[in-house]
Amino acid sequence: MKILQRLRLQFLGALFLLIVLSGCFGEGHESSPESAEHSDEQQTLDLPERTSETGWLAEQKRKWNVGEPFTFDWYINLPNWKFKGKWTDYPILKDVTEITGALPSIQYPKGNVSDNMNLMIASGSLPDMITFQMNDPTVDRLIRRGLLYSYDELIDKYAPEFRDEIPDDVYQFSKSEVDNKLYGLPSFFISQWRFDHKNEIGVLAYHVRKDIYEELGSPNMSTPEGFIAALRAFKQKYPTLEGKPSIPLAAGENGWSLEMLEESFGIKPLFIDAVGNAHIKYKDPQFLSFIKFANQLYREGLLDPEYMLKQQPQFEEDLATKVFAVPLHYFGFGNANERLEARNPGAKFIAIEPLKAAPHVEFPSLNRLGWTFTAITKNAKDPEAMIKFARYMWNPEGNLLVNYGHERENYVIVDDTIERTIGTESEGIWTFRFFYHEWIPLKEKIKDIRNPVVNTYAADWTAYYSKINPPVTSPEGVIQTQIMSIITSEYPKIIVAETESKALEMYQTMMDMMKEAGLEQLEQYYDARYKKNIEQFFGN
Repeated sequence: MKILQRLRLQFLGALFLLIVLSGCFGEGHESSPESAEHSDEQQTLDLPERTSETGWLAEQKRKWNVGEPFTFDWYINLPNWKFKGKWTDYPILKDVTEITGALPSIQYPKGNVSDNMNLMIASGSLPDMITFQMNDPTVDRLIRRGLLYSYDELIDKYAPEFRDEIPDDVYQFSKSEVDNKLYGLPSFFISQWRFDHKNEIGVLAYHVRKDIYEELGSPNMSTPEGFIAALRAFKQKYPTLEGKPSIPLAAGENGWSLEMLEESFGIKPLFIDAVGNAHIKYKDPQFLSFIKFANQLYREGLLDPEYMLKQQPQFEEDLATKVFAVPLHYFGFGNANERLEARNPGAKFIAIEPLKAAPHVEFPSLNRLGWTFTAITKNAKDPEAMIKFARYMWNPEGNLLVNYGHERENYVIVDDTIERTIGTESEGIWTFRFFYHEWIPLKEKIKDIRNPVVNTYAADWTAYYSKINPPVTSPEGVIQTQIMSIITSEYPKIIVAETESKALEMYQTMMDMMKEAGLEQLEQYYDARYKKNIEQFFGN
């Protein structure tokens, strides 16, 4: 969301991409009484045994082959997607073709994603299948123009068994608001039971370098006073690290982590007033307290002075050499921990209790709606074959092959969880995960610093994010673009103001500028969408 989420939406919108690259549900996921109660279908899968290559493939072909071999165009409408090889470059995906008879011709955007899509729509040259980023407004646009098949129509006509293979909550939250039909399937959808039990839904935490934190006496950094005191103590004891000026508090790529600081003051993407109306977050009364705090950090030299300029490579270099603390997603450290521990065992980042400057503090969880959404267009040359291919990719047998490889060769199932053994993306494993569904939980030994505190403060913020953006060309969309420009220009100046009074004065100037740009009209749009989301996702 350009205003409400700023850099945060880039993270949450592509969050699952980052999560899955690190191992979707983290280290040490075990079955528990709570998870078993809500995951019967995960524990009763009857997967075929791969006794031999020939026998296994023959059995799978009998079950899943769609008929005559066919090719189709599959457009991946994602910017910067890194797997751009041909389908036939990957052995695992060749197995998918052998089983189903389907050979996708993978296409990717060239240049601007929106321009490419607009050109295809205008010229009537849509491909057979498209994978969108979740909440891409293009989906509703195509539905209204009658350019997509509903899965309902194709399932009823060609694959009636498929309907019972789509969990009810996936269907409920993925169907279109346009006509209440299902036009595609999500990847990495999160079921309600995970939210109910706070089971591996968190990704954000405050982190400190363990060795230095312990040398400082493991101070309590959960209060504003304790937080600042610990940063001051670090700065005094370690003015330099690795021969470089140290950084008491880093702020991620392009200052992204400052949003976690905001959330530590109880600030959410929208400010909900006493009667339940939604406003831009900068109207939250707590925002003034946050400004004072962040400005103090900057003026005392506790916040990275170049926080708005750091790109990911430089940020990861800082983590590996001269940073003490950072609010960050648990998998965002690159190889910094490995580099630190190679020089000094125990010198790695760990998660601690977050800064809590408000009575109730929470951070956004994984996106419950998932990461991507894959649809079948009316240009599909063989819609029957397309829906049967989609069924295979969604079904546990196809899902496990595409995402984990071959059982007993690339993974094993132990205690109703998946444990990877060997397999790489060069084989095709995990590369086209656009139908991923968690049929069986993943138990993964990954090199992160995740611990229960990451889940403790995680909350479902779907109501704040889902389709909250107005269409870009709408009156509200034009206003949003103008207001985003104001924030981009003025907000950083507030944080680095020379005095607290100057920071507060600049904040008021920014608010006045947004009001003049039409903020009230934009907030009416946010309020209506937020209330609709509350009703849709939470039923009240």
